[in-house]
Amino acid sequence: MDVMDSLAKQLPRMQKLAAAHFKHKAKRAPVPAPPDGVWDAQSEPGGHFTVGYARIPFTPSSMDVKEKTYWLAGYGTNRPAKSVHSDICAGAVYIDDNTGRGALLLISLDCVGLLRDDVLVIRGRLAGFCERTGCRAVNVFSTHCHAGPDTMGIYGKFPLSGRDKAFMEGLYWAACAAAEQAYQGRKDGKLYAGSVEAEGIQKDIRYPEVFCKTLTRLRFAPEDGSKETWVLNFAAHPEVMDQRNRAISADYVHFLRHKIESERDAKVIYFNGAIGGMITPVEINRDDFMESCQWAGERIAEAAMGIADERELTPLVNTIRQEFYIELANVLFMLGGLIGLLPRERYATGEGPLGVSVLAEMNYIEIGDVHILTVPGELFPELQLGGYLSEEEASMGGPEGNPLPLRELAKDENLIVFGLGNDELGYILPPNDYMLHPEKPFVEEPRDRHGRKHYEETNSAGPMTAVRVAGAFERILGIMGR
Repeated sequence: MDVMDSLAKQLPRMQKLAAAHFKHKAKRAPVPAPPDGVWDAQSEPGGHFTVGYARIPFTPSSMDVKEKTYWLAGYGTNRPAKSVHSDICAGAVYIDDNTGRGALLLISLDCVGLLRDDVLVIRGRLAGFCERTGCRAVNVFSTHCHAGPDTMGIYGKFPLSGRDKAFMEGLYWAACAAAEQAYQGRKDGKLYAGSVEAEGIQKDIRYPEVFCKTLTRLRFAPEDGSKETWVLNFAAHPEVMDQRNRAISADYVHFLRHKIESERDAKVIYFNGAIGGMITPVEINRDDFMESCQWAGERIAEAAMGIADERELTPLVNTIRQEFYIELANVLFMLGGLIGLLPRERYATGEGPLGVSVLAEMNYIEIGDVHILTVPGELFPELQLGGYLSEEEASMGGPEGNPLPLRELAKDENLIVFGLGNDELGYILPPNDYMLHPEKPFVEEPRDRHGRKHYEETNSAGPMTAVRVAGAFERILGIMGR
């Protein structure tokens, strides 16, 4: 009997013990609800944008990889790195609308995901920077790269953590150094927005076939004529270097950046979108994952370089951050936290089957007329765009149990999702197609009556996550008066 089968047999008992413990704790010391966020907004724009950019590698050296074990993230556990293909980096873009309220800092990391506790470490180390520069908001995103060292703790040699302390320190340092260099290199100029429907690059490997094909570009042109900065958003798992891979790499994001930087002499920072479901690049050669990886990165780059329909953005940045609880139904995630695999704080809210929740956050950002919503995980595109399964198609009932899609809630068909924002809670699924194995929940993938496997549920916080995410957005909209 393997360790997962043994664990599965103990799950019912563990669930009962955990539920009793946390619900008792919740009654003894109730956890206060997170306060309302503050809508930092005004209507009077600044005179111009000031933008800075930097990118700092935090790649282990080839010699270090040979002498030390780094567990690659994604595709299960026990996958040690053997070499280095390309740098993994921390990118930072500093955006100030010159209204006197301070700048917005967006950080993008080439990693599988950062838990909120790690984001708080980065924010804490940038506290002095924010005080000195007047930066009013720091948001940290992961590209969800499957070819970087484990940053979450769950991809090592079970039951040991896959996180390396020195590597994580290097990641924190690179994020903070990129922020500082972005600030020091800031310039005045104009910011433009454009988009394109990037056809034939992605595929959806879970029914229904729903995904966002829109590639959005924010292009900053300094008034001194120096290098432009491109902020890109698209939705596709950086997992083309598949489970056979043993090299550290930024996956297709490396080829995307390289092509634009070499052909347009522009600086590039990349943010992923609603990639749950799963949205992944098309493979052009199953026998050569590197060829497929390069193809995906270069096709996305070509789409970005081909954007012709742009508009100049008004120099105005408005933002709000809202914290909220998500009940943790996944007993493996809860146990992983208890034994040190998933380093994050848990709260005895008394909610959900275990009585325990995690604190998450959502940010709504307006840059001119570009509207961005940060989501703390891998959002199924149906939750952004609509297109839910009917009762006949779904595994667990009709779509009436699902929240309104985020664009419908916002009454904004152009709302952009920046995924894996300030957290990684795994997949965020529509409740009516959220199915768990009856005997081995979160351990074994069940098959529904249509014969379809339900893998994503095993890597999710629980069936109510989508409802809580939509509820947090409704709360934001209410605070904004919309």
